[in-house]
Amino acid sequence: MTELCIFDLDGTLLDTVESIRYNLNTVLSRYGIEGITKEETKVFVGNGARKLVYRSLASRGIDTGSEEGEMLCDRITKKYNALYDSDPFYLTEPYCGIKDAIKELYLRGIKLAVLSNKPDPTVKQLIAKHFGGVFDIVLGATDKMKLKPDPESALYICESLGVSPENTAYFGDTGTDMRTAKNYGAGKTVGVLWGFRGKDELLENGADTVICDPYYIPGSTD
Repeated sequence: MTELCIFDLDGTLLDTVESIRYNLNTVLSRYGIEGITKEETKVFVGNGARKLVYRSLASRGIDTGSEEGEMLCDRITKKYNALYDSDPFYLTEPYCGIKDAIKELYLRGIKLAVLSNKPDPTVKQLIAKHFGGVFDIVLGATDKMKLKPDPESALYICESLGVSPENTAYFGDTGTDMRTAKNYGAGKTVGVLWGFRGKDELLENGADTVICDPYYIPGSTD
């Protein structure tokens, strides 16, 4: 029985691809680096801001393995995070139907959590604005826990809410999310197709099922 649903943020609850792209490209332009496309953004996200920047720089032929490249990556990541946090709501909206799906789970008495590799303060701001207080725990990236797909943060959520991992359902849109679910022992691993990646990646990384519309979220917990 599903007692807790854990949701990824970017590409699962919120459409943030243009927001991410705008903020990163704004910073890249200051260094004379060509910006990334929407499709590249969808591929580069999922493992935290620094990995996003690292992949973006590498795609533009920058030697990210050198000392100079590492320093550049650190500087751009810091500036990107600061710019994003200055207005995290810009170009960001919930996916159509997602609020209704979350509301139905809430009314059923199912516990709800958000787990993201986006910085924790940003995640909390976004969820508070778009979903109010329906989520029991909202957790983004901090220095205290490892990023997904490490299971530490998901297990922390389960322990905090008093739910065994096998009684949870995890929803996400990337291979990183699917591996996270498998690593912490989720009872159900659900890939969503309205986000940043495709069906093949989700299935190859352990999705038990994939759904094409938020309408199917409540039924995935049965």
